[in-house]
Amino acid sequence: MSHTPRRPWRTTAVLLPALALAVASAPVAQAAVEPPDKQPTATGYDGAVASLDPYASQAGREILRRGGNAVDAAVATAAMLGVTRPYDGSIGGGGFMVLYQADTGEVRTIDSREEAWAAMEPDVFLEDGAPIPFDERRVSGLSQGVPGVVRGWEHALAEYGTLPLSEVLADAQEVAEQGFVVDAEYQARTEENLEIFRDFTSSSETFLVDGEAPRAGTTFANPQLAETYRLLMEEGPDAFYEGPLAEAIVATNTAPPVVDGAERTVREGAMTLADLAGYEALDQDPTRVDYRGFQVFGMGPPSSGGTTVGEALNILEGYDLADMDPDEVLHLLAESSAVSFADRNAYVGDEAFLDVPVTGLLSQGFADERRELIGQSALARPVGPGDPWPYDDGEGAAAVESATAEDTGSTTHLTVADRWGNVVSYTFTIEAIGGSGIAVPGYGFLLNNELTDFEPDPDHPANAPEGGKRPRSSMSPTIVLDAAGAPVAAFGSPGGATIITTVLQVAVNHLDLGMSLPEAIAAPRLSSRNGPGSQAEPGIRDTALGDALRARGHQLDAVGYLGNVTGVAFLPDGRVQAAAEPLRARGGSAVVVRPAGPPRPAEPPYGFFLTNTWRGGQADAAFVYGRSTDEVLIGDWDGDGDDTIAVRRGATFFINDALRPGAATREVVYGRPGDEVLVGDWDGNGTDTLAVRRGTAVHVRNSLSGGPADVVLHYGRAGDEVLVGDWEGDGRDGVAVRRGAEVHVRSSLTSGPADVVLRYGRPGDVVLVGDWDGDGRDTLAVRRGAAYHLRDTLTGGPAERVVAYGRATDEVLVGDWDGDGTDTLGVRRTP
Repeated sequence: MSHTPRRPWRTTAVLLPALALAVASAPVAQAAVEPPDKQPTATGYDGAVASLDPYASQAGREILRRGGNAVDAAVATAAMLGVTRPYDGSIGGGGFMVLYQADTGEVRTIDSREEAWAAMEPDVFLEDGAPIPFDERRVSGLSQGVPGVVRGWEHALAEYGTLPLSEVLADAQEVAEQGFVVDAEYQARTEENLEIFRDFTSSSETFLVDGEAPRAGTTFANPQLAETYRLLMEEGPDAFYEGPLAEAIVATNTAPPVVDGAERTVREGAMTLADLAGYEALDQDPTRVDYRGFQVFGMGPPSSGGTTVGEALNILEGYDLADMDPDEVLHLLAESSAVSFADRNAYVGDEAFLDVPVTGLLSQGFADERRELIGQSALARPVGPGDPWPYDDGEGAAAVESATAEDTGSTTHLTVADRWGNVVSYTFTIEAIGGSGIAVPGYGFLLNNELTDFEPDPDHPANAPEGGKRPRSSMSPTIVLDAAGAPVAAFGSPGGATIITTVLQVAVNHLDLGMSLPEAIAAPRLSSRNGPGSQAEPGIRDTALGDALRARGHQLDAVGYLGNVTGVAFLPDGRVQAAAEPLRARGGSAVVVRPAGPPRPAEPPYGFFLTNTWRGGQADAAFVYGRSTDEVLIGDWDGDGDDTIAVRRGATFFINDALRPGAATREVVYGRPGDEVLVGDWDGNGTDTLAVRRGTAVHVRNSLSGGPADVVLHYGRAGDEVLVGDWEGDGRDGVAVRRGAEVHVRSSLTSGPADVVLRYGRPGDVVLVGDWDGDGRDTLAVRRGAAYHLRDTLTGGPAERVVAYGRATDEVLVGDWDGDGTDTLGVRRTP
């Protein structure tokens, strides 16, 4: 049953060989090739990815198609964004991941936020007693935190993923090496940083072409990043935090590679190799609030997203938003977010350095108290902070005032769901568009300016700079479950502090106002963050909605757009819907694994249920074929690489060359009704045929037709259980016999003694044969109930994997149902 594996289509299939770029020390722009299709909404089955870029969404989808789960696909998507959207988020930054585990029903979070180097002092951003201008803070070593993204990927894959980093980075590495098509957004963001990049040798060499931004429509490669990804694939995440790459990061921070003659003042940082070596990604509990019967999960400190969105939702719980006019809904959104930002600014920071009253901030009692401030007119700004400590399990003092400084950067967000119901909402960043603007020489990525998220005030009670501390963030990756714990939606956004108000408004649009997720994302936005005015998009500010808000006392400040949301919704009919921006920032990219055609039919109560992976979940194919009394045989009857089903009645075999119900493709008569039937590729031509066993004699037929045997051999004893497999990986099946737990393997189709004798499993186990790892060699598995114990080598020893599928009473089948070279399971249920 082993066949030559067929590699799935790769992201870079659109990159024509004639246009492939050789690895060089600097990028080169050349003639354009077609990019992946880009659409803001996709609806279908078996998984979904939404991101800011079509290359990235496609990379995530390919991992899902290859059998990876949502965490695997999220890392693959993020890695590709580091190639095609490097100014928003990359391995030079940090992030927060919220993930839902379908098998346990739990929501977990991973904190890979950048961290201040140990030598950082609270007054680092002051000179002569005054804050250093922001632009000077940003473009400097002072702003660069210890990057956390790579450790975050490592932790996510080790704890929740199924694939190695080498596999999930492969597509991004290839696109970085061969090139991608520059779009208008990439060109514009490069131009936004042009003057900065020109002042640093590494940045200009990495991101500019002859000193200019690459033009939309050309193909652009980052061979340095390709080599960095290759290093991580071969040596693992430690290669980022130790060794030459770590030394280059430290050198970039402590001695920025400024171009000779540049007039820019560039301050040095004090990062050390010990700072990098000591970095850890943290597994944390999420924040949670119950809202309108939904469970809304977010990211806890040092992110302020979960607590601030959660507090605002708790305040809004007291209003029937669904029955209100749009201007009143927007008024209450603005007021609840302003109040919540007052508390966020006063109390939220890194919990490793201060007590954050998370319980109090998210308590309904505190929200009820804060709601009393809100009336029909806008509150005077800034609103003062409340006192959440009476509602908290800890002890603390109420804040006297709320700081008004806020992070102003951008990020990137992606959302992934897989066929098993796992969900990932992941926001990561290098802070400003372009981060610090300083690339690591020779490695192809920018370092962040995340430490500017600290307040410059060294005495700030919640968010002052300090060595080893993680600055407060506004990133708000969110997952919503229903009351029973099933996923409803997941979403997030870039946008600095406006992330919080964007996520809040999308949640209200979707959960309160009945908008679909695409509608909730497309609707015009308002952002009130406890400053003098609220930013409003033209769809609010320049309409009757804006007039109504101004009549309530709101100051509306013009803004082109707010946020750049991506998300996934879970529809009542079982479909998933990926959604991204249709227009903002030139639109995002949404894809599904299997686009929706007609609704997926319900699984029959009996028949064949086949899965293409080893991870359980819903069957990939379910259908009825033959009669419940038929004997079932599995083989690749037409040599196309896909195993299908035949049924036997007496000496007649009804063969179906496709995995579907209906009439047999052909009928074959061979042997006698009482014969034991075996299936194998006896001559190595890629097509399975039949053999019959009578006593110790095996009568082999090399064509799928009647007639005399082509080969007759004797092997084993009459009472032995016979197994068929390609034991040598040469394309030819041989036989083995089993006696108790002992298996005697004969690798050639000839009589004689066993070539290999091994013990595996217990005498009463059901034994299965298949190529479980796709290496071309068949090995053994044993079944106990609904559990399968797999061994990838033809030796004794413990199982290398244990998986569960189907029911203990099912008849089990083994086949390569999708032709990818790996055998998986099917089960048959009869009435």
